[in-house]
Amino acid sequence: PQTLDASGEATLTTDTLSSGSHTIMATYQGNANQSPSSGTKTHVVDLIATTTTLVSSANPSTLAESIDITATVAPASGGAVPTGNVSLFINGALFAVVPLNASGELPFNFTPSYVGTYTFEIVYPGSAIHAGSSGTLIQTVNLNPTTTALVPSANPSNAGDPVTFTATVIPTSGAGTPTGSVTFSVD
Repeated sequence: PQTLDASGEATLTTDTLSSGSHTIMATYQGNANQSPSSGTKTHVVDLIATTTTLVSSANPSTLAESIDITATVAPASGGAVPTGNVSLFINGALFAVVPLNASGELPFNFTPSYVGTYTFEIVYPGSAIHAGSSGTLIQTVNLNPTTTALVPSANPSNAGDPVTFTATVIPTSGAGTPTGSVTFSVD
């Protein structure tokens, strides 16, 4: 029981109400001068709305580049950090179900296997106090950039003398040695 104060009020403070509708009842037992009475109130507890975002360390990125992606599930208007598991989908296929860390985040690393776009989606199903939400990131992956250096064996050269031109293809992102062929043209 809560003791009435000098103005005839008693209070109850709680943070344990689950989402949904609750009937709260206050019952006064009475005393030598006042009769017993009670009052009820319907109280609705809403789930805390959440937002889910994904951020890439580089977008667009290149084929040889490892990408750090952080998914964050946050309360929309303050409150407790969301907890529980999230589902990670890559290009529409379930990749993993993993727990959020203490900050409501899921950091992960991804190395693309092809040039094009990848769609990452995080689905947070909600919890006892948080509403579910989802977020999507479209990651663009481009070819690894290169530069081509052209060096003649002699410059200038004399008419009729053979000249060898060497083309060196260099990856600008440091991603392996390029393979394939080079086409030369002379005007």
